[in-house]
Amino acid sequence: MKRAMARHWTRRDFLKCATAALAAPHIIPAGALGLDGRPAPSERVTLGFLGLGGHGIGRNLNGFLKEPESQPVALCDVMTSHIENAVRVVRKKFGESYTCMTTRDWREVIARPDVDAVVISTPDHWHVFMSVAAIRAGKDVLCEKPTFNIAEGRLLADTVKRYGAVFQTATEDRSLTVYHRMAELVRNQRIGKLRRILVKLPQKPDAPGDPTPVPV
Repeated sequence: MKRAMARHWTRRDFLKCATAALAAPHIIPAGALGLDGRPAPSERVTLGFLGLGGHGIGRNLNGFLKEPESQPVALCDVMTSHIENAVRVVRKKFGESYTCMTTRDWREVIARPDVDAVVISTPDHWHVFMSVAAIRAGKDVLCEKPTFNIAEGRLLADTVKRYGAVFQTATEDRSLTVYHRMAELVRNQRIGKLRRILVKLPQKPDAPGDPTPVPV
């Protein structure tokens, strides 16, 4: 049927259609051309946010909303109240008509072709799993505390190298002034000579094998 309806187009036919299209009025939003003070869409990095708790919104989402080159397009958290808070924050910035994809399933975010990169602010044990999956899906990643142990760190580093992804570690303790000051005091023995350092990781409160119900 399609072949029977096919038509051979001459150069004259093409020029007629092109002229008619150019003559029709077109309204292009200023934002599409970068005339509203923001970079044009082709110059922005579209972001999906995984985890919208205290850091997810307070530090990461709010931080990227200050950058004109970034644009949130997907918001994800297992708690609907967190998603609702994030939507309010985004609309306060861009207006009530602005829409983002919202989901409780992070896999839906990394599956979207319009997401350039993801920002991961979930509990630590999800970090490498989500980062590796996102990189394999063609996304770049910014992740807090990217490794839970050395083996996971090796897997993540190898995956970044294999796929040529951009991966940024969002470890605030390495950039905050107060921690630089603490390191300076210790290294210069201003608090005396350290003889022993104890490091303790928080323990999971639930017994092994007891899954936590998905919150609402």
